[in-house]
Amino acid sequence: MAKSTVTYWNALRPESQERWTPVAGLDGMAEELTLSMDSLTGEYTRLTRFLPGADTSRFGGKTHAYPEEVFIVSGRLYDQAFDRWLEAGCYASRPPGELHGPFKTDEGCVVLEVSFPSALPPGIAPARRCPGRRPGVGPIPDRLVRHDGVGHRQWRIARCRLPCANGRPGGPSDFHGDSAAALWRLFLGLFTAWPLVSVRQAWEVGTLWLVMTLVFEFGFGHWVAGQSWRQLLGAYRLHKGQLWPLIPLWVWIGPYCFFR
Repeated sequence: MAKSTVTYWNALRPESQERWTPVAGLDGMAEELTLSMDSLTGEYTRLTRFLPGADTSRFGGKTHAYPEEVFIVSGRLYDQAFDRWLEAGCYASRPPGELHGPFKTDEGCVVLEVSFPSALPPGIAPARRCPGRRPGVGPIPDRLVRHDGVGHRQWRIARCRLPCANGRPGGPSDFHGDSAAALWRLFLGLFTAWPLVSVRQAWEVGTLWLVMTLVFEFGFGHWVAGQSWRQLLGAYRLHKGQLWPLIPLWVWIGPYCFFR
């Protein structure tokens, strides 16, 4: 499967700010924007923006098992592992296992990252952006996928947000359609084995599943994955093209639709 594609647009213009999201665990220090991604292999192209004064020293350096390329687009960034200030135009092609970071910046910095999880050594499964898919960002993916590099989302728990939907980067991917299909197959299996007997029972089952889904998503996402409430609620902004709310909606009404 090829990486997602999109026509020309400017990720650094002010009107694109709403597409940037805080990096999990680095709120107030860094933001990220996935430009392109292969939801099958997990390969992605992403911009990470370190805000002025950002310092990730308390997180230590990072390594990961796959290669990646980095390019400093603007500003400057200090990489403690190399004891070097990286300025606009600096480029590196990191081999698997290379230590990098922690990072700090005084004036802010924008970094372009191209990562290749599909290049993992034999026997090591790639981190996929969707739990099962999310990523950051993404395979529980992505859900439950961990990205080790600073500037990457640490965990994708309940949502899979991939780079392009309806032609605009930063929106949900066709993972939502796959999830809806998977839920329908789940309903088919469950309600064939244990048929619903009334409309009331169908709504009771749907409501119970909806509550359990939301409790797990927000509880696990906040207290275990460390995501902020703002990040978790961000996936429910339908007016900004986020389609994830359709999945909990389907969980709720699915039993009734199947019963009918």
